[in-house]
Amino acid sequence: MPAASSVRRAAVALLATAALLLASGCSVAVVGLPSAARPPASDIPSAELQVVGATGGPIDTLARNALADLEAYWAQQFPDVFGQDFVPLRGGYFSADPNDVDPGAYPQGIGCGSDPRDVEGNAFYCQAPDAPNSDSISYDRAFLQELAEQYGRFIPALVMAHEFGHAVQGRVGYPDYSISVETQADCFAGAWTAWVADGQSEHTQIRAPELDEVLRGYLLLRDPVGTSINTEAAHGSYFDRISAFQEGFQAGPTACRDGFSAQRPLHPGRLLVG
Repeated sequence: MPAASSVRRAAVALLATAALLLASGCSVAVVGLPSAARPPASDIPSAELQVVGATGGPIDTLARNALADLEAYWAQQFPDVFGQDFVPLRGGYFSADPNDVDPGAYPQGIGCGSDPRDVEGNAFYCQAPDAPNSDSISYDRAFLQELAEQYGRFIPALVMAHEFGHAVQGRVGYPDYSISVETQADCFAGAWTAWVADGQSEHTQIRAPELDEVLRGYLLLRDPVGTSINTEAAHGSYFDRISAFQEGFQAGPTACRDGFSAQRPLHPGRLLVG
């Protein structure tokens, strides 16, 4: 593993500070550190990675770039972490604007045959036997545009990384509880983000100031305060999700593989099972 870049060192300090301040009930205000100049990342041509329904706009470009780099990352990591080759998503990728849908662009719907309007305000990985477009990732590009405007251009890439984490789970098995499924996907996303921060990705980059925006974005993506850790479809508190992301960022995908059983402590220090 190459030496950590200034971006990655900043991220480690930033994430550790966030966890400490959250535990003490303080707000987070961290200034990113400058990183060394790098050549601009190249966009992957749409012909090399198809996203059904994509318009060629900036959000689709960011998503496509991230998906290409996620494919490259997991092709590298999967054999060492899981002892088998990574099988690419057979159902592909889908972009939709639920408020402006051309039905002709989606003859079998989006992921698992869903109506494109059903992805509103969301992104999801879908795997269902015998369903059309199974083993696929779908996203609402208008929603990702809103996230990017509020929390920075890396957020769409991070959303792709989280959903790709579910694709990894679809190949090796899911944890027993929804919150474990979601936080493990956050961990996988953190491991990929560290790889990007180290300058190993071809199409995606992250600068230190963007890391603060990533953390703020998790405020929107957390469960509401008071949500039970055993609730169906629970994703985790801000603390749970940041802790999982940090674990992947610092320790890599093997830690994500091993650290998300029912005995994993969750905020505020509870276990999923007694």
